[in-house]
Amino acid sequence: MWQTICRGAIAGGVLLLTVQPVSAAEPDPAQVEKTVQAYIGKANQEAAQNRESVEESQVVTADLNGDGRAEIILWSTRYGGTYSFNDVTIFTDSGRGYQVAAGTEDVLGMVESIEVKNGLIHIHALWPGPNDPRCCPTVKKTAVYQWQGKALADVTSRVSGKK
Repeated sequence: MWQTICRGAIAGGVLLLTVQPVSAAEPDPAQVEKTVQAYIGKANQEAAQNRESVEESQVVTADLNGDGRAEIILWSTRYGGTYSFNDVTIFTDSGRGYQVAAGTEDVLGMVESIEVKNGLIHIHALWPGPNDPRCCPTVKKTAVYQWQGKALADVTSRVSGKK
């Protein structure tokens, strides 16, 4: 998300304004790593009770709400004995360090990557086609989510006109 800064100066009795885009303040990479690893560590403690494990798959930082500060978007994968599934979690800093703000437990398919465009999270995944074995989905789909405070809302149909 971009903000605009306007600066003015008077030259020869005329006010000159310059406009320059400024990107959201990026979080310190060490703080991002600390936040993600703390979350993954706690998730693994909980997952171990069910003989599961959780791994970081991708981390993206972007300003999702236009406040000039970047959020941390974590795609993680939970593995069980014969299955796996993906989660997307949003962390925001409201003055007390990064905390979990929202997440999704929606079925996301076999996620390949996530990216943020215009404040929306695009989740690129493979889904099973009609003749695909369970192991090997081949249909590419992109789900689009919007962070709405305490929830991630699936806005795929609104953005693309279809789901």
